[in-house]
Amino acid sequence: MPLTGKSHQEITNLENAFLEAVPDDGSSIGNKRLRDEILKWDSNIYLAVRKRLLDTGTLTVGKGKGGSVRRTPVEQAAVLAEPAEPIEAIAAVEAHQPYPDEASLYDPMLVVIRDRWTLDQPFDQVLVEKTDRGGRRADGIWTRPDITVAAMTSYTFVPGRHFDIVTFEIKHYRGLNVTAVYEALAHRRSATRSYLLVYVPDDLLEQLESSTLSEIIEEASRHGIGLIIAGDPTDFDSWDIREDATRTSPDPARMNTFIRNQLSEGTKDQIVRWFRV
Repeated sequence: MPLTGKSHQEITNLENAFLEAVPDDGSSIGNKRLRDEILKWDSNIYLAVRKRLLDTGTLTVGKGKGGSVRRTPVEQAAVLAEPAEPIEAIAAVEAHQPYPDEASLYDPMLVVIRDRWTLDQPFDQVLVEKTDRGGRRADGIWTRPDITVAAMTSYTFVPGRHFDIVTFEIKHYRGLNVTAVYEALAHRRSATRSYLLVYVPDDLLEQLESSTLSEIIEEASRHGIGLIIAGDPTDFDSWDIREDATRTSPDPARMNTFIRNQLSEGTKDQIVRWFRV
């Protein structure tokens, strides 16, 4: 194999070099030009590195003689997204802000998802886990959601047990922009449903509604991403479900890899037990 014997850092360096040579505006570049003129790599090395980037969803293949590659919309968005415009009303609100950043939202929102949101779902068995720091991130950009729900459901008239992975990408109103939708979209490659859960205090909702949120709602709807706007991270009654997530059927191998890399050992053991009965 072309990459056999290379260290993780060496492979990462090759992937970075490959990606840097691909246009960041979303346009495609021919394999021949990229391989022979820009990277000047052996064909076997080129194809091996390209396969890794295709497998993670960082690149997609295109048309043309000899084929081409381009950045995925998700990867392109990461390069091109501009920071959100500052909001004048924020200064007044932040004087008594109990949730100063995104990390401060994870624990209270996990409790609400586990103890209240799941009650509105048809799940028979459910596990909720914070996954913002656990697992590995080497399998592609934006592959680690903040909170993950694993669930098993059975239906009266539909044979078998049905398994779901539901992901939540949590965002603070600070720095919020449409890129958040693409992060949630990246998670959906391994999940049956994906949500963007945004914290916006009631005091700031009007300022964000007509600009940032309108664009986010449009993109979430277009891609089947669920959107929930939480006025209070601890109170489900303040959570406004603007868009329901579309259920999809991800590739089983990709879902299996996600579970192996991102969930805790205890959660993985429980998932196995669900299907042993």
